[in-house]
Amino acid sequence: YAAVVLTRNSFDLDGDGVIDTWTGGRGFMVQNRVLLTACHTLYHTGYNVWATEYRVYKQYASSIAPENTSTTYYLPQQWVYNPSFLAAHNAKDDWCVIQMQHSIGAQTGYFGCSVPVNRVSYSSIIVSGYPDYSPYRYYQYKSTGTAILNGTDFLYYDASTLGGVSGGPVFSASDYTVWAINAYEDSTFVVIGGPNYGPRINSTIIAAISNLS
Repeated sequence: YAAVVLTRNSFDLDGDGVIDTWTGGRGFMVQNRVLLTACHTLYHTGYNVWATEYRVYKQYASSIAPENTSTTYYLPQQWVYNPSFLAAHNAKDDWCVIQMQHSIGAQTGYFGCSVPVNRVSYSSIIVSGYPDYSPYRYYQYKSTGTAILNGTDFLYYDASTLGGVSGGPVFSASDYTVWAINAYEDSTFVVIGGPNYGPRINSTIIAAISNLS
């Protein structure tokens, strides 16, 4: 779980050069210097602006927002994303591979990622991240469940999540392989509680991780 990181992102929503808001995000290390997350954690789809600053905190646990503390944070070097997410906000393309300036994964460890095979159900999966609601805010939590449907673009699962855990990993409970990025809730799906879902790991994501490693 140390490989799951908390991010805090500042946004200048009106372009006046002043930070208007800080938002939370989650990501997870997939190589020593490479982090994977949902693109909407650093690109504000409501205002169509990138974060002015993207801070990564490892092993954070506090009731205080990290930007209000002296906690060490890490910054990105560059990132790769699918331009269709910016153009049309396509949920299937909601991913971003980030090369960090420091080898965070050498300290936290990192996940392996795999393109999931097409089958109807999977055994136990885990979703982990930092919920954006009190009293859970700025603490990492996990939820277990089953991946109940694997479509072409998304992995669906019945693990319970709270808002703010977008960008966290959806991984196998048996070997910790990541199959998808947690990102959305489908309230229309006819399952008790409605499942959560996220873009599944694909060959494009894996290639981007390899290129930035």
